[in-house]
Parts: sequence; C-alpha cells; structure tokens
Amino acid sequence: MKFEINLKEDKSGIELTPLIDVLFQLLVFFMLTSSFSLPNMEINLPHIDQKSDSYEAPKITVSLNLNGDLYINHQFVETLFESALKKELALEEENTVHLNADSEIKYSKILNIMKRIRDAGANQINFLHEDD
Repeated sequence: MKFEINLKEDKSGIELTPLIDVLFQLLVFFMLTSSFSLPNMEINLPHIDQKSDSYEAPKITVSLNLNGDLYINHQFVETLFESALKKELALEEENTVHLNADSEIKYSKILNIMKRIRDAGANQINFLHEDD
C-alpha cells in the first residue's frame, strides 16, 4: 500500500481578510475627518432694493478706500485714527458709526477697522451700501 500526500492546496479564491481590514480603516478615516470639517454651504447675502422714506443722514462716517486710507466724515485721517474718532464720538450721544468701504477690500481689513472703531468707543457699527 502506498499513501500519497498532496502538499499543494488549491488557492483559487481571493483572500478577503486584508481587503476587509483596508476597507474598515478607510471607513474609520472618512468618518473621523468628515466630523471635523466645517460645513460648506452657499450663502446668498441680502440685497437691498427698496428705499426707506425715513432715511437719516449718518452723523459719523468712517470711510476706507482701496488704498487703505481712512476718512472720518470725509476728512482724511493720517495717524491717530482712534483718538480722532473718540473726539467725534464724544460729540454724539448715540455712539453709532457708519462704515463705508470699497467693495474690493479684503474682509480682514474690514474686521481690523471694525475692531479699531469698537476700541474708540462706538456702540454700534452700521454698513453703508448703494441701492440698486
């Protein structure tokens, strides 16, 4: 009697264990990274197309042009913006400043000017715009 031992195994199938491991790691990765990302949404800013009959001319206007020049009530302010604005705010009891800025100015510059206006003592900042 003769016994034959076949040491070759039939490996005709695909090994699924590494594939499942990789898919699980990818799933965990995308679940974690998607929970930390900020929501991406489109925002349509409001468009002003009606005029109010009770329009009152602003008393204190801060203007910022594309070159970064600051104006208080149409007068150029070279230095000491905060002190000049404090003098204007002392004359008014509302402490409201109307900000007029060029549409091409970076958002960071607008925020910087808003902070400086708040530091000067303004209670409220209004944005001036053009009606269509």
